[in-house]
Amino acid sequence: MGTAYECVIAAAGASSRMGSRWKPLLPFGSSTILETTVGRALDAGLRVILVVGVRGEELAERFSAVPDVAVVRNPAWEAGLLGSVLAGFAAAEGELVFSMNGDKPLAFSRTYRLLQEEAERRAASGGTVPPIFAAYRGKRGHPVLIPRAIALGASRLGPEGRMRDHL
Repeated sequence: MGTAYECVIAAAGASSRMGSRWKPLLPFGSSTILETTVGRALDAGLRVILVVGVRGEELAERFSAVPDVAVVRNPAWEAGLLGSVLAGFAAAEGELVFSMNGDKPLAFSRTYRLLQEEAERRAASGGTVPPIFAAYRGKRGHPVLIPRAIALGASRLGPEGRMRDHL
């Protein structure tokens, strides 16, 4: 395939279940949860499309000087995660794009690379590349490498829909 990969990272929500604390900027190691999540995608050589909503200006400012990070605003962030993911995929350019939640700092760069290798192996064998999920102990999780056309087709699900249920 030899294509540059992108990663849509959704960080638009209000962290309402966290009370007064906002999850993206909670400390994580020597950084924050979101900065670590973004950093691991960048370390894997990905262009990051960071989707923001609540406190969007703050995140846009924080990541404005970070190379290979494009900030996309989701004005309808209150409608749910799916809208943010779709906003990110609409801004993507590649055929295969990773989807990641901003609150998943334990997804390592190697995970992205393994999924890329699997996609390239499948493409080289002449097959189509379906969505490829990272997994832990047999349970699917993030990141997910998704054909962009499939992701954009999820817009028909409505705000309460879950793309994962249709992949």
